[in-house]
Amino acid sequence: MRWKQASEGDAGSGAATSFGDLLGGALSRVSETQDRASAYATAFARGDEVELHQVMASAEEAGLALELLAELRNKVVDAYHTLVGMQS
Repeated sequence: MRWKQASEGDAGSGAATSFGDLLGGALSRVSETQDRASAYATAFARGDEVELHQVMASAEEAGLALELLAELRNKVVDAYHTLVGMQS
């Protein structure tokens, strides 16, 4: 899975990308990765021409993407708690 950085592609256009847009894009890419892994596993179980290494690699990729998303959520929540603590 390739994660597009905010500075790529938009640098010359001057368009600003919001954090919400970046987070929404990340969520959709994680969902697509999980859907692809599920499709590979289903195709393999049906006996379609799918190699086992494709199934395993896509499942591992989906798992790592989900772990990354969970860590991102944890960091955002930690940053939020830090900001709330500064206001007290």
